[in-house]
Amino acid sequence: MQSATGPIIHALEVTFGFPISKFLTGAVILVASLALFPFARFRPTARILLFVGAAQFTARLVAGVLKNVFLRPRPYETYTGFFSDGSSFPSGHAAHFWPFFFAAIIAFPRWRIPLLILAAFVSVSRVLVNDHYLGDVLASGAIAAIVTYGYARLPILKRAP
Repeated sequence: MQSATGPIIHALEVTFGFPISKFLTGAVILVASLALFPFARFRPTARILLFVGAAQFTARLVAGVLKNVFLRPRPYETYTGFFSDGSSFPSGHAAHFWPFFFAAIIAFPRWRIPLLILAAFVSVSRVLVNDHYLGDVLASGAIAAIVTYGYARLPILKRAP
């Protein structure tokens, strides 16, 4: 399965800036938001970008921090217990793409299906190529859902009357 999904995942990694930084996508979206906020005309767009960028950046950051807490080995590594010396739990790739889907449910309903397909494809491929357990990608999806929901509740991200 590595040969079937590997090139697609690699193309997604390059497209989303992984070779530069795992946080590049979220950072670029946040900077774009901050650049637009001073202009009243673009403030609705800035709010949406702030919402998407903050959710994506935060979910990726939380997943990265939790990797260093749990230290779960990857499926292909020798399993010596949940807290050993690995970086499987939670999945960084899944934490990177699920916030786009959850934000789309709220901000871009028309994009929810393509973004669901993207996040699901990345998550399933990480399990199929034996880089993650199913629980790793499910945990990342849960992190993304919680973070996105939290940001959606913030008053600054709601439309002004």
